Amino acid sequence: MGRFATTAALYEQFRPLYSPEFFRAVVERLRLGKQHALIDLGTGPGLLALGFAPYVGRIVGVDPEPAMLEVAGRAADRAGYDLALIESAAEALPREVGSFDVVTIGRALHWMDRDKVGSLLERLVAPGGAVLVCSARSATDGATIG
Repeated sequence: MGRFATTAALYEQFRPLYSPEFFRAVVERLRLGKQHALIDLGTGPGLLALGFAPYVGRIVGVDPEPAMLEVAGRAADRAGYDLALIESAAEALPREVGSFDVVTIGRALHWMDRDKVGSLLERLVAPGGAVLVCSARSATDGATIG
């Protein structure tokens, strides 16, 4: 049983959502569209992945915890989004996963191996792509968003 297996249902029920304004601002700033692909590392219940799903063409969520992936998968099904899910630590992703226009990391960066994250991101981010490390606070008002 993984570290978060017993908390997946709590994450689904109580983890605060990112604001719709956050997603719209990022999409506008990065000029994201259906031609873009996004991978969310440490996706947990899929909050970031699913928040960007209406705006990009391909979306992948990665998490080492099967129970979290189950929660994310159910949420994607309810919302009607095609979310590909990979059970893996981010640092263990095979090269075959490819590259992405956007790599997101929400409240998971502190769980990742700092010695490996740099080379992982270098490999995952397509030329001209972006890495988003999403904070737990709102940039505009300081309110907690998750």
